[in-house]
This record gives sequence, C-alpha cells and structure tokens, in this order.
Amino acid sequence: MTAPGTIRASPPAGELVAEEFDGWSPELRKEFTDNAFNHQVGSVLLSETEDLRVWGIQVPPGGRLPAHRHVLDYFWTALTDGVGIQHTDDGTTRRVRVRTLLPVGPLHARLRPRGGPLGADPARTDHEQRYVGNTVRVAEYVGPNLVKVRTRFVDPSAWGLDTSRFKEAGIVAHVCGEIILAGAGVGRMLRLARRADDGFELRTRFWLGERVGVATPVGTLDLAPALGALGLKRRLINTTTAYEQLFNDQVGMTHLAGLLPELYAEFGSPSAI
Repeated sequence: MTAPGTIRASPPAGELVAEEFDGWSPELRKEFTDNAFNHQVGSVLLSETEDLRVWGIQVPPGGRLPAHRHVLDYFWTALTDGVGIQHTDDGTTRRVRVRTLLPVGPLHARLRPRGGPLGADPARTDHEQRYVGNTVRVAEYVGPNLVKVRTRFVDPSAWGLDTSRFKEAGIVAHVCGEIILAGAGVGRMLRLARRADDGFELRTRFWLGERVGVATPVGTLDLAPALGALGLKRRLINTTTAYEQLFNDQVGMTHLAGLLPELYAEFGSPSAI
C-alpha cells in the first residue's frame, strides 16, 4: 500500500495478472484493512538514520510478507533470484520476477596459511589439495546477524571418505572444512565438484551442531550432549541457523553459477578441471 495522494515515481514492477480484487480471498482483503497503517515494510530493521531506513526482507519459498503501507520513497534490491506474487491496495495482482544484481560476500576475509606459496604443501601441489591445513577467518552477514567464523580445511580422508574412489565417481575437486565459532567447532562443510556433460556440478553439505568441540590439553571435548541436555544447543544452532546458512550459501552459489561459465569459456580447457 502507498500513502493516500502519493504519486508513484515509477510504474509497479511485474506482470499484471488480475484486477479489481479478482482472486482475492476474504482473509486477504481483511488483512489489507487491518494493516492499513502498518509501516513495517520488511522482516527486520537493520539500520536507521534521520534520512534513511534499511530493511532486510526474507521470504522463504511459499512464505509471504504481510500487507504494509509505504510512506517514504523506497527501492529494493534482490539478493537471490525468484518469483513472487504482489497484491496492492488498488485491487491489482502482479507476478514479479527478481534477479540478483549485486554480489553478496564476506565483509572481511583473511587466510592464515600453513606455509609455502598460498599455504601449499610443496609435496602436494595439485589444485585439490593446496587448501588442506589452511584456516580462513571470515566476517559476514548470515541473515541479519554478523557472524565471525573460522574454517579450518582438512582432507576428506580425515572424515572417512575414500578419496581413491573420487576419480572413478567423476569428482574433480573438493573442499572440506571444520567450522569454528567463538572458539568452538560447531559444524562441518563438504563441497564436491563432479564432472558433468556440460561442465561440472557442485554439491554442498553442512553438518551444524552435530558436535560442539572445544580444544583442551587432553584433546577435543564434545559439549553437544551437555548443551542439548540443558536446552542450550538449540540457542546456538537451530533451524533458523540452518535456513540462514542455506540462504547465504544459495546466494553465493548463484553468483558463481553466473560468473564461472564465462570465465571457463574464456580461460578454461578440458584439462583445467
């Protein structure tokens, strides 16, 4: 909704699919009446000054944002591709397709190599193995929260994977890392790149909260059972954490999917991956 008497600076986005409240349920019409002066135009208010408010909007697949009223000039930028249905108080319904315009990445990242060029082990210089043993420190927003995390990269064999069978399965690259938050190991990440007919596909798995490991003089102590018994584990790692991480990873992979094919077409070769 827009404030009465407000002149739109630009036409509404999207494809017009219905007019005159066609297809609107009684519940939807009542929602517009009840929210006629709802000025919460996003999911969470991230920042506010005298001249500007920055809202974050996160709508999961099948979800929706309640009706609200705009009283200020505004614009929005999509962080991931998608399709949505938009209703406005003049009774129109529009189908809006959004495309990611700006890359989303860490605010800060620092590599702590274990030694050698790019941290590479001189005895293992193939591109799959150069990262093993390195630690990267990253500060980035995952959802509305600023997260400072370390990822310590390990060889997949450390997790029981038989890397001798990777070639047979078409796996041409891998990245495995232990996720460390506030000094505690809270998860694991596994990425496998597999050769495909039209290039390669990347599959990612995260295990969050499976273990909460803290280093001690006598080894790593797993605090997950104790935290779970006290009801604290869900406060550290929960379904919201998983969703935010999935969303964050999807945005990053979407950008890579749009960028890497062009780079590969220009600089790559069949032997490059």
